[in-house]
Amino acid sequence: MAMSLRRSLADRLTLVHIIRGIFDRSPVFREACISEPHIDPGGGVIVDVSFDHGPAAFRVVAPSAEEAYAILHELASAMVEIERDRHGWSGNGRDDHEAALADVTG
Repeated sequence: MAMSLRRSLADRLTLVHIIRGIFDRSPVFREACISEPHIDPGGGVIVDVSFDHGPAAFRVVAPSAEEAYAILHELASAMVEIERDRHGWSGNGRDDHEAALADVTG
């Protein structure tokens, strides 16, 4: 059980690091804060993203923390890609973050 909890924490930290790396490629999202997962009244897992420690700018709700982070990864990738295309700034496209996410999420 302890090994499972440590792996879960390591996976979560890895996912947050991957998502942070995606956000860091963006002038807009570079300062985004990602909350720790918490449970909503309906039993779903919530991960909030905010700026300057303000209220949540957007929220991901999923059945598990792993799924919430996987959804946030997809959302972050899409948002940064759209921003890059819209503003024409040079940002890296898909990189080794994609492979790392696949390893962590299965």
